[in-house]
Amino acid sequence: NKANILNTSLSLGLAGAVLAELLIQNKIRMNGTRLCRRDQVGVAPPAIRDAVLCDGFLLLPPGDQERPAKECVHHLHRHIKGLRARLTEQLVAKGLLEATNERALGLFPYKTFRLQNPHKVLALKDELRQVLFRPFAPSPRQLALIGLIKPAGLKVFTREERAAAKQRVAEVLKHDVISKAVAQSVADMAGATAAIIAASVAASV
Repeated sequence: NKANILNTSLSLGLAGAVLAELLIQNKIRMNGTRLCRRDQVGVAPPAIRDAVLCDGFLLLPPGDQERPAKECVHHLHRHIKGLRARLTEQLVAKGLLEATNERALGLFPYKTFRLQNPHKVLALKDELRQVLFRPFAPSPRQLALIGLIKPAGLKVFTREERAAAKQRVAEVLKHDVISKAVAQSVADMAGATAAIIAASVAASV
């Protein structure tokens, strides 16, 4: 059950990342905690060349039908087909991950993935630490990454850094709607899972 919660948290985090990237590219209009896509017709603008972002864009409400950000995160999570697999393949294509074909019990094929260059990940973690622990204003993309650290279950800080990082992250994300929407979605999912487990245990007693 814990593994399922972590997997769903990551999937919700990826949906939030798609939403954040569309916002960075100015394809979304925000109105408080509600949002919609910036278009007048139901087609993606040519500037969105990434297929995953195009799918996400077209799943968002049009300009006259703003919806809460949390609802949009859930909608993208449910309806972007193969989101995690597609993003993984993009990382492989960019040379960030290496895919290896394996077989379970010598029969069932599956793929494993490993980092091509761990130094890039370490550099990104260090970049986020620099932003949080020094008086630097984060860029929009850094802000999006910081907002997805906890909801997506990402490990960035050491045990000694966590208390200070938690406070600083809260300050940086005070007005970030998308990170709050992802966090609320993850919390809702965890609460629903806990309720199901509790009901199952009660029924078996």
